[in-house]
Amino acid sequence: MKPVNLAAQLAAVETELTCLKMVLAQVREDREELRQERDGLRQERDAWRKMAEKLNDCAIRELARLASPERSLWRRRRAGG
Repeated sequence: MKPVNLAAQLAAVETELTCLKMVLAQVREDREELRQERDGLRQERDAWRKMAEKLNDCAIRELARLASPERSLWRRRRAGG
């Protein structure tokens, strides 16, 4: 059997541990960046949704206004009916 160099093994393990800590720190940083990006996209989505709801409400009101009985009566009178 080869003699075990505990100091060399310890140094190798410490180096590996340091690398793992650096990778973990990078993963945490990337995750935080993604979280911030996701939050920004959610805010943008909510703003677009609010705009779409306003436009939809305006369209419904306009359709209701155009289909109102008073408007239909006005059209008939204008057409000579």
